[in-house]
Amino acid sequence: MQNVFENKKEIKMTKQNNIHLDKGNLLNTLHHNGKLLVLPNIWDPLGAILLESLGYAAVATASASIAFSNGYPAGG
Repeated sequence: MQNVFENKKEIKMTKQNNIHLDKGNLLNTLHHNGKLLVLPNIWDPLGAILLESLGYAAVATASASIAFSNGYPAGG
């Protein structure tokens, strides 16, 4: 495990942390590459899989859509 010091706080880098960093870097690249970034909004994992199969590099979601699709009220 690699140790990283950020703002004088030690963070242990795990495989999970690296996956999140990689995804964040990819989103940053997509956002700043000079091309229009279209982020369709999805409601559930099946919708995300469908959009991925259609070629979208990234998708967006809202907390309300996740809450509603899981049977919870938004903001609760």
